[in-house]
Amino acid sequence: MKYAPYSFSKINSFEHCQKQFEFTYVNKISPDVEYRDPIFFQRGRFVHAYLAHRLTGGAGEVYGYNNVEIADRLKLIEDAENTLSNEYVALTLGFEVTNVEKEIRLDSNLLPTNGDYAVNGYVDYYAVDGEFATVIDWKSGQYRPTQKFKQLELYALWLFQTYSEIKEVDLLYYFVEEQKYAFKTVTLEDVIELRNNLGVSINIIEATDEFELNPSKSCEYCKFINTCRDKYNIEY
Repeated sequence: MKYAPYSFSKINSFEHCQKQFEFTYVNKISPDVEYRDPIFFQRGRFVHAYLAHRLTGGAGEVYGYNNVEIADRLKLIEDAENTLSNEYVALTLGFEVTNVEKEIRLDSNLLPTNGDYAVNGYVDYYAVDGEFATVIDWKSGQYRPTQKFKQLELYALWLFQTYSEIKEVDLLYYFVEEQKYAFKTVTLEDVIELRNNLGVSINIIEATDEFELNPSKSCEYCKFINTCRDKYNIEY
């Protein structure tokens, strides 16, 4: 694979804007010198770090997010604590297996591996109890009921193939600030489809040599916006 290793963010980058994919993963150019992470990125990282610390037995002591205002951090902490008290989330804390920020790896055949990998990712939180499992991705910001579940389907594929007893996996995007979630269930019978869908996405990227621009309003948050303006005179 010429563009391996893959991850959800890498595949998503290609599907969102092939030129961004090329700059990031093929040419590996530096971001614009003026680029700074938008505050919503930093808020999201704070929420993830806080929940990870709490779920691994910590008190939620998270440092290094000074760009997020204190009042905002306190509100996010309150929201995160409410998340941990949510009936569904709290139930999974007592499952036989729980894991936080777990790296998952798939080989070139899209099977689990502990060695060289073609695909990897980091699961915010998953829990397994007998034939049932749940995998959760924490979200900050506004609740969006319509979600593409490709990221969590990747993690579910790994779960099904790692824990042979699992027959059903709940996929949740949990919107911490609004205490709402987008939900989907996949079963053992879906494994072949999940593997095929991932393989198709990778094969499309592997077959690409010319990368197209996809100007949109989200360009204003891209770390290559000025590069594209100068080189391609883009408008969005």
